[in-house]
Amino acid sequence: MRILLRNLGYLLVISSFFRFVPIIVGLIYGEDIEGFLLTFGLSLLVGVGLALFSRPKETAKTMTLTQGLILGALAFILLPAISMITYLPSMDYNYINAYFEAISGFTTTGITVYNSLEGLPKSLLLWRAETQWMGGIGIIIIFLFLFSGRRKSQKSVSDLEEASEASMALYQAQGFGQKLEGGLRNTLAIVMAIYVGYTLLGILLLWATGMPLYDSIAMSFTALSTGGFSVYDEFYTDGWQLLVLAVITYLSFKQEQGYLIPASVFLPSYHCKRRQH
Repeated sequence: MRILLRNLGYLLVISSFFRFVPIIVGLIYGEDIEGFLLTFGLSLLVGVGLALFSRPKETAKTMTLTQGLILGALAFILLPAISMITYLPSMDYNYINAYFEAISGFTTTGITVYNSLEGLPKSLLLWRAETQWMGGIGIIIIFLFLFSGRRKSQKSVSDLEEASEASMALYQAQGFGQKLEGGLRNTLAIVMAIYVGYTLLGILLLWATGMPLYDSIAMSFTALSTGGFSVYDEFYTDGWQLLVLAVITYLSFKQEQGYLIPASVFLPSYHCKRRQH
């Protein structure tokens, strides 16, 4: 339990820094950023508290598969619970609607309870898009990176096997089709580089087609995560912009299936012979 709470604390600390994006946008457009500052501080405070006061014993092993799945479930409950604070003012402090909107973002569901997006702060709309970007792959990468970070403490082949199998099971449980055979840290670094690369590519291409930079960033976030949160009530009609969005969404889908990641990056960096049963 201690190592589970500690990793959850790490996750909250990392997620808190993603709020720098809407904070910067809010400052640029002269919008109220108190909600983002509050959630940044709350996420950071709770995360640091869990990390410091949930120190596992020295003999503790890496998280098991069960603990990893619990971590995933807790993350998709706790992260939206903190994020919903930023939606409350625009929803007349309806906690259910705010929590629903936050969950819809982090799970990349894309269903919204807003009747209209007109008049909403640009920082808030970009945060909606960013939560989908995080949910698309960012949270999963963090989960698996936490798993791989514990492998140095594994002394036996059986422990290495257990950690590897738990990581791969959690990876596939999130809907990704490519199997992880080993070299997890290198694999995660490459997957994240591809994800960020697609994001930047989408931003540049949309900007080149005449879409404003703000729109290009937000729509790249949502297209790459296949979430669908927009920043306007009416969608874009420009053919080139729609083509870019379609291509980015297609590339994202193929990446999740493992087709656009070179197979060589999944070669194991160590070899663990399976035990015979």
